[in-house]
Amino acid sequence: MWRFQLILSKIRSSARLLLTLPLSDSRRQIQGKSLIRKLEKYGILDESENTLNHVLSLKVQDFLERRLQTIVFKHGLARSIHHARILVLQRHISVNSDLVNIPSFLVKTKSQKKNFLFLQIAIWWWISRKSTKENNWKKLINCKFKR
Repeated sequence: MWRFQLILSKIRSSARLLLTLPLSDSRRQIQGKSLIRKLEKYGILDESENTLNHVLSLKVQDFLERRLQTIVFKHGLARSIHHARILVLQRHISVNSDLVNIPSFLVKTKSQKKNFLFLQIAIWWWISRKSTKENNWKKLINCKFKR
């Protein structure tokens, strides 16, 4: 949490500095657009909130909502937030076909739109635990995994 507080304080301080500059200043325009674009890329700001004043109203909670651990839980891949952390740490979750084992990984909006890949081992465990009938094993062998 302290890490996101530090990131947020740096973003706010740069936004405050840019707000002190006149509107016609090229530094304010270029760096302001760059800062807003970066925050939109990670899904922290909406496209409708595209001013520096909105950057000042950000909270730590906005950053915590974009963590991989939180997104895995909200997508329903885990039973609890602690289970989501374990799944990420044990490398059962991949983002953009890259295995990620860092629960505090900030997920970009492009990555969130794509399906998270739950590795085959985890799916086998879940299906075999649910039922051990032979029909389910046949379904397991014939199933196709989305990427």
